[in-house]
Amino acid sequence: MGEAISKLDDFETRHSIVAERALLGALQGGCQVPLARGHAWNAAKLVLDAVICSPDGQRRIRQKGSAPPEQARDLGRQVAELLWNAGGSEILEQVSRQRG
Repeated sequence: MGEAISKLDDFETRHSIVAERALLGALQGGCQVPLARGHAWNAAKLVLDAVICSPDGQRRIRQKGSAPPEQARDLGRQVAELLWNAGGSEILEQVSRQRG
């Protein structure tokens, strides 16, 4: 069974998802949070590009980072910290207050 499932595994997709989940977890993001992310591969590195938007769309905080795929979880957390420190914390607090 493990061998059959391993054929479905895509290296780049798996590491991209690990980075995304770490980003969302660090920011406590879900489907109600105005947060977007994108990813790409540059040589042998995963590039994570993320943005937090204010509910009205007027304010956007965007940050990017890259790391080897085995550091995907750390990359997600690092980009989350960059977003948080660049003002994302205020946007997320505003969203939280609006949701009650």
